[in-house]
Amino acid sequence: MILDSFKLDGKVALVTGAAQGLGQGMALALAEAGADIASLDRVGCEGTCEAVRALGRKYCESVVDLRAASVEDLKAASISWSITPGRSAAPPRSTSPRPTGTMSCRST
Repeated sequence: MILDSFKLDGKVALVTGAAQGLGQGMALALAEAGADIASLDRVGCEGTCEAVRALGRKYCESVVDLRAASVEDLKAASISWSITPGRSAAPPRSTSPRPTGTMSCRST
């Protein structure tokens, strides 16, 4: 089967815009291929989270507006994306003086 060439077991995929549309479709396709999902979006991605979890994958989201996020915000968010089996990711620690969003990590 062609999908055997695209196994993503043990990988974490970063998906922007995972709440709906193409971003949601990509997140679900990557999860079907075996990847855990780390998402960035301006809104929460509850539907995407539930669908990814239903596939048996882990899901971590950062609700942040990328137009206003600083490099430090993104570095802090990336720390939380180290999804380790059996352990939830820790929330990021931002050094930015202005809040740009919240982090919510969910594990299956």
